[in-house]
Amino acid sequence: MTFQAYENSAAKGEPILLFDFSIGIAHWRYTTADRPIHYGAVTFDPVSISRSAPKQSQDIRQQIMTVTVPRSVDLANMFAQYPPAGDMLLTVTMLHYEDPDQQGVVDWVGRVISPTWKGSTVEFQCEPVYTSVQTTGLRRRWGLNCPHVLYGPACTVNPTLFRVTAAIQAVSGFDVSSAGFVAPAGLSFVGGFIEWDSGMGYTERRTVDGVSGTTLTVAYGSPQLVPGLSVNVYPGCNRTLGDCQKFGNNLSFGGQPNIPTKNPMDGSLANPVY
Repeated sequence: MTFQAYENSAAKGEPILLFDFSIGIAHWRYTTADRPIHYGAVTFDPVSISRSAPKQSQDIRQQIMTVTVPRSVDLANMFAQYPPAGDMLLTVTMLHYEDPDQQGVVDWVGRVISPTWKGSTVEFQCEPVYTSVQTTGLRRRWGLNCPHVLYGPACTVNPTLFRVTAAIQAVSGFDVSSAGFVAPAGLSFVGGFIEWDSGMGYTERRTVDGVSGTTLTVAYGSPQLVPGLSVNVYPGCNRTLGDCQKFGNNLSFGGQPNIPTKNPMDGSLANPVY
């Protein structure tokens, strides 16, 4: 029987859902069935997992799907202290239990936005993959400061030229210290970031919010930030032409540094505009 035949059957259909959460090469797979489900070459574990009904709407906020799991599962532990820096993707597949051909149909694809802890459960708010291209509005504005993402394609600065690699020597709260945390001449790590290999197929990153000597204050911590961990640190930029010149990148500066600071349309006699 085809998948649609099982769907239309009054007696044969036994629909189950397969939830595949992933970051990099790490996967957390769960099913609504009462026993492990072997689908393809992987296994989905039975847990008390459920989801809200998927919706289609002009309002992106109405398209959020909520997935509820017990807080005891490994997936919840990923968010128990500090959320991962990488995007957690989710693929929901619909399958009929008695189908010998395992004709699964991908029912929903998106990413996890945030968790909400409620007693013995965790609710994950998830958005469909196409919402990222539905956001309206202009990205750039006419302004003094540069709108480019530092080290991004429009910025054109090569991050490897300014990278500092060092092993962490001490950690206290959100402060990480190392004698090797010395920024290149004229630059500062404030507004930059540190990164390291998560061991799960993606790179963890933390923004540097402050610097005191060779101690960096990061935006939030991680269980992996321990003494001995080798990290890469990159200087930040305050989005001004002066900082852009420190990187030798003023030709790619995206701001307009010559904007008049006085409004010519203020109606004063000193600056008449006719």
